[in-house]
Amino acid sequence: MSLLKRVFPSVHLTLAFSRAIKKVTGVRPRNTETYLMAFRHSSVSKNKERKLPNDNQRLEFLGDAILGAVVAEYLYEKFPEKDEGYLTALRSKIVSRKSLNAIALKLGIQHLLKKRIDSNKPVHSIYGDAFEALIGALYLDRGLNKTEWFIREKVIHPYWDEHRLKKNVISYKSVLIEWAQKEKKQIEFSLLDSWGKKHALTFKVALIIGGKEFCIGEGSSKKRAEEIAAEKAYKNLGLT
Repeated sequence: MSLLKRVFPSVHLTLAFSRAIKKVTGVRPRNTETYLMAFRHSSVSKNKERKLPNDNQRLEFLGDAILGAVVAEYLYEKFPEKDEGYLTALRSKIVSRKSLNAIALKLGIQHLLKKRIDSNKPVHSIYGDAFEALIGALYLDRGLNKTEWFIREKVIHPYWDEHRLKKNVISYKSVLIEWAQKEKKQIEFSLLDSWGKKHALTFKVALIIGGKEFCIGEGSSKKRAEEIAAEKAYKNLGLT
């Protein structure tokens, strides 16, 4: 194998990458180029003019659709007594950015993803996006049956549990707004400040309840800062 590394380093890398994909998915890849594309973030794309796709965004689009369909079918079969509202809420929690990012990290996708992002800039969804791109690549390479098997056996069964999902919060801001309506409280979010370079801004937002500042959140976008402030309030108010 050492001779193979010296004479054919690209072959060795391809074999190592194939083994990594097999370890993650449980399925042996045929076309490794498709998977390489799945793990190429737009920050390392050499095609700056974007005349031709050179990152994982198209595969992410495909994987998102396939994941949603497989999860919908799984929930439809598993909960025959539940109505559309219950199934929709559960599916939303399963395919949320928060959930997909957590699953991606558990699968080790962060070690395969090629990216060039400022270490000081928060990354909230790139691993979940790459997970969806992986599903798209697997579908193109091995077909629907293998892809569905991966989603059900390697993702749903080990990591998604109905009782745990019920406790998951997709949007703390939405939960807080519902609480405020129920308790007849007035809440609002106020932008206090923003700083940093244009491509790496940080926003500071205050959550105001009943006319008084309750807590503050900071994030890479105004929306993210509001969500962080809402999460703090959610915990401080004992809504867990």
